[in-house]
Amino acid sequence: MYKLLLAWRYLISRRIIYFSVVGIAVGVMALIVVTSVMGGFIKEIKIAIRGTSSDLIVTKGDGYFITDYEDIAEEIKKVTGVSAVSPRMEWVALLDRKDEIDQNILFVRIIGIDAAAEVATTNFAEHLSHPRPPYFPPKDENNGIPAAIPAFNLFPSRWNDHGLGQTISLTTLKMNEMVPTPIKQEFILSKIFYPSMYDPINTIYLPLEEVQHLLGITGASKICVKLNDYRNAGSVKQEISRILEKEPEMYIVNTWEDEKANILRAVAVEKRIQTILLFFIVIVAIFSMVAMLTMRVMEKTRDIGILKALGSPARSIMSLFLIQGFIISIIGCVLGLISGILVTTNLNQIEDLLYKIFGFRFFPRDIYYLTKIPDEVDFSSAIFIIIITIVLSLMASIIPALKAANLDPVESLRYE
Repeated sequence: MYKLLLAWRYLISRRIIYFSVVGIAVGVMALIVVTSVMGGFIKEIKIAIRGTSSDLIVTKGDGYFITDYEDIAEEIKKVTGVSAVSPRMEWVALLDRKDEIDQNILFVRIIGIDAAAEVATTNFAEHLSHPRPPYFPPKDENNGIPAAIPAFNLFPSRWNDHGLGQTISLTTLKMNEMVPTPIKQEFILSKIFYPSMYDPINTIYLPLEEVQHLLGITGASKICVKLNDYRNAGSVKQEISRILEKEPEMYIVNTWEDEKANILRAVAVEKRIQTILLFFIVIVAIFSMVAMLTMRVMEKTRDIGILKALGSPARSIMSLFLIQGFIISIIGCVLGLISGILVTTNLNQIEDLLYKIFGFRFFPRDIYYLTKIPDEVDFSSAIFIIIITIVLSLMASIIPALKAANLDPVESLRYE
């Protein structure tokens, strides 16, 4: 007990100790704020990156169409954990935009879907201007013209003029002939598709049977799979792969994270780099603590000599300075945790205040596609930061502690 009291007395006898405590507190606070904001940012970015992707995607190994997609889909539905399945036919076409201001022809990606199955499998409906069915009105209601759902950016002037119900023209190649021949067809605009940040923007959704008719192919380019619980994606993916191994042709099963792994890795790397850079604030604070404790050893040379002369072992002298390092790190971490939680939970209010003072946003919403700064505290990361800080502080305290323990009591008291 006397060691703790003596260590505490040594600490509070000089105010320079406050700088070490504040340094550690600021470093811990900055790390908690950044990891919490980046954690929330990554969570939101994942939603944006995912877009209209399904949990699992099944494609053919050779890159061609899945001609027996209906049979494959029925096999996948039998797998435990699968909630819904929907086929997609993806291809390219030329879109005639002669009535637009720029009057150009664009390459677009056309996606043929079974609307009911697609809505059950992905969040497709959430990106529509009118999310309620029917998504593709029957051709009989439009003089035999099939419906289409283009991305918002393709016809900006039509949306300003409420151009739903007008027609567009698509040209592609019919693929069921020896020599592919161009085919042109008109479609009527039924809804607007608002792509997320990482969805391909030049996209037009069409009824699956219409794309199959255009290409002259009865098949699908991929099969989308929705799971009851995405946490089981790994096991369900393996089970589907095992079932499809029995098929004569090779199939590839990926999660949506596999499909967009490069973007997700880039975001994760950014978070790690920022955390490492900010951790140097804690490192600098720990070095200042080591310098302060070393100076205290020099100042208390006489006291250490007296303690050793009275029979205190080197281990006890060493523990005095280890306890001081521990106390500094604990107080700094507690203050950093409290301030980090307060700053994180009030981050948007702080940014609004800074906006009123400086006149610009530190977190532009239009760049990150977020309505506010993520302000949910990541307690798991906060606990990890605190543990690492305390461990590093104790390791650093060993240096002055060893210096104090190795002092010769005779030399310490020679001039007293």
